[in-house]
Amino acid sequence: MNIKEERQERCLSSVAYAVVISGLLSKTRVDAALIYYKEMKKKRLHFSLVSYNSLIDGLLKNDKEEEAESILRELTKFKLRPNAATFTSFVCYYSKKLAMQKAETYASLIEKSGYQLDAIPFVCLIDGYFRSKNFTEMEACFVALKKKNIQLPPFTFNVVLWNAVENAENYEDCWKLYSKLQEAYGERCDIAKTRTHVKFYYRILKEGGLEKTHALLKVLERHKVPVDVGMVNAYIEECMQLFEIALMEKFWRDHVETPDGGIREGSVDATTLALLVEGFAGRGHIENAIHYFEKIKGVARLQGNIMHVYNTLVDACLKLGYTHVAEQYKCEMARLINQ
Repeated sequence: MNIKEERQERCLSSVAYAVVISGLLSKTRVDAALIYYKEMKKKRLHFSLVSYNSLIDGLLKNDKEEEAESILRELTKFKLRPNAATFTSFVCYYSKKLAMQKAETYASLIEKSGYQLDAIPFVCLIDGYFRSKNFTEMEACFVALKKKNIQLPPFTFNVVLWNAVENAENYEDCWKLYSKLQEAYGERCDIAKTRTHVKFYYRILKEGGLEKTHALLKVLERHKVPVDVGMVNAYIEECMQLFEIALMEKFWRDHVETPDGGIREGSVDATTLALLVEGFAGRGHIENAIHYFEKIKGVARLQGNIMHVYNTLVDACLKLGYTHVAEQYKCEMARLINQ
């Protein structure tokens, strides 16, 4: 076997080991992966930097930071220079573990090694500082981003906000991060690219109240994000519980009603009808109950059984002396049942 053939064989052997080790790490079989790695070293086979990065990333994902750092030290022995991807894996890992000093150390190594920082390390650091409740350092990350003119693609806003909604102890922290993103990036802070805005909306509505939710709705409106029927029902339910009629009516005009007085497609269903009729009728506001019932019953009927809403309205009409209206709705119910 000549030198060229020997090199080709060693290269193929290295690739085979890399594939096996990567597969084992993906299956969380870390010990087996490390056995193969030691075997590969005994045969004096070496990975490419890409394979080493994959190995380090796989070890970190399995919480084997000591082994990953040991392999990072070995790279220099093989005359391989860690690149931005190598250090970014450590930044993301330590940010996730809230070991922010270590995360910052590895982030600084990216630039010290002559590479440009991109958005990913910053996203990890922002998320880590947010979950550590270190809002001063989180803000410093935003300042550094602007100073270095690093543009965050829209999906990164979703990643940061999604983690915030999942991990924040209260909505105020969530709102603080969102406000900071808006302040730093304005219209580019597009939370409408995925369903992030829906989960954020429910969190704010539940804990932040109607005014904060209304502020978020304005942002969604600027992004031309349609408010779906679940979001409509959640807002109406909160309004009816607090009996904030003015806010509910404004929400209705802005997000449900069309300019010609109709109903936006997909914005209401049988639940919407029940919330409005039961909410108003239960408080003796029968005119409002009738108004909304007449406005949306045709649409809602196509999307759910509304017989129980008819019954609620008939009972309320009889109780409040609207006998002729009750009889009218009884006749409608009979026709619908016979159809």
